[in-house]
Amino acid sequence: MEAPLSIFDASRQLTNALSEIYPINEAKNIIRYLFEDLLEVYNLDSANLLSGSDLLLLNDAKYRLLNYEPIQYVTGRADFMGLQLAVDKNVLIPRPETEELVVLIKDDNVKEKELNILDIGTGSGCIAIYLAGISDNWNVSAWDISEKAIEIATFNAGVLDIRVNFSIQDVLDKSVISHQLKYDIIVSNPPYIGLDELHDMDENVLKYEPQTALFSGEDPLLFYKAISELGTKILNNEGKLYFELNPLYAIDIEEIVKSFGYSFIEIHKDLVGKKRMLKANWYC
Repeated sequence: MEAPLSIFDASRQLTNALSEIYPINEAKNIIRYLFEDLLEVYNLDSANLLSGSDLLLLNDAKYRLLNYEPIQYVTGRADFMGLQLAVDKNVLIPRPETEELVVLIKDDNVKEKELNILDIGTGSGCIAIYLAGISDNWNVSAWDISEKAIEIATFNAGVLDIRVNFSIQDVLDKSVISHQLKYDIIVSNPPYIGLDELHDMDENVLKYEPQTALFSGEDPLLFYKAISELGTKILNNEGKLYFELNPLYAIDIEEIVKSFGYSFIEIHKDLVGKKRMLKANWYC
């Protein structure tokens, strides 16, 4: 883009460029988010001229977007349940399905005055931060194996002034059981994509989002097994286990949870009808 350019002209040029690789409505939405989050510009019809520094930012963003980089990584921001969270390539971009999971947890437990909650595989901290913000008496801890993810999650909680106890932990390490508190709720959106699903993944996901947060290796059920087993050791009596599911393995995950002795197992569908969430109760 050549200076000077108005906001209207710049947004139109960028939309036209993106429409070569995205449907036009999606391209328009991406550009709207770009101007709002990157430049705090909310009127794309404005005749106001952009500064040279703004144009440099937009040129860099254009290059990244045309290489299929997700808009959230380009702007460094993602929305989750009305919370603005910092994100980068070290954490997954929060998904609408995960919003449905936290709504399920909130609706199930909103009358509980005090809860100890553990979020396993916290990433950006979206689940933990949202739940901790519901009540000052909901004490939330969150684990991730990635030091970078914990740094981002801690930053997000700090900006939002919400207290969460973040720590670097590997749920596959059996020794984590020995020094753990007891919890009323364990929630996890674990890595659940099998290697045989690679061919179905979008290029922008494969190229930019963290592989360790997406793929569970050869066994797509690995983390469901580990977390279910852990729950039998650190959940309080009448505690609850919540999973976000890979819909392809929903029945298998239900069988895993059942095999560890959980009861009152429920599978919930997401807004598009896929088996996306599991809830189970633990009785000691």
